[in-house]
Amino acid sequence: MKTLIALSPLLFVGACYTGDIDPMEQQPKLQTYAATRHFDDESAMRPLIEGTVPRERDLSDAPKVTGELVTLGHEKFNQICTPCHGLVGDGKGSVAHKFSLRQPPSLHDTRRRGLASDYIYRVITEGYGLMPRLTTQLNAHERWAVVSYVRALQRSQDVAYDSLPADLREELDHPKPKPAPEGATHGEHGGHGEHDAPATHEGHE
Repeated sequence: MKTLIALSPLLFVGACYTGDIDPMEQQPKLQTYAATRHFDDESAMRPLIEGTVPRERDLSDAPKVTGELVTLGHEKFNQICTPCHGLVGDGKGSVAHKFSLRQPPSLHDTRRRGLASDYIYRVITEGYGLMPRLTTQLNAHERWAVVSYVRALQRSQDVAYDSLPADLREELDHPKPKPAPEGATHGEHGGHGEHDAPATHEGHE
């Protein structure tokens, strides 16, 4: 008898409709492509209100390209993009060899040099192929900064010698010697430097 009394609440709960216990389990709603009599076109899916844009859509305009913007893009490119695209954008970054399905592309081929800047910005924003979207790592201004640096990087790797200013051509033709490391002296490690006194040999003076 005691056992029957103890089990009676469980039997009562088991006989109940689960929706009576948790009213959130069953919620009346219309599926996306379902039909309904609530609207004249009998479609549950409603057209968007005029002027509606996705929440993720970026409405910011491209900023004016300045040296400061390119410098910021250089910094962010080195932080975020170089592991795949490489320091010069050639697609030979530190992790590129781990891509078995597809290697990161070079940013200097004819196709990518011809891409519009807003397209590159959209790729950074939305991702493309194996490349994820970078909206978490880069805000809108930083993404435009990366675009400006990519353009500068592309130009730097595809400049004709004759189009360079005279001072840069002179620097390429006659590079300055690298300065000696600080603390370096002639004759280190016990050897004879080029300015050491000549050695004398006994018996030949």
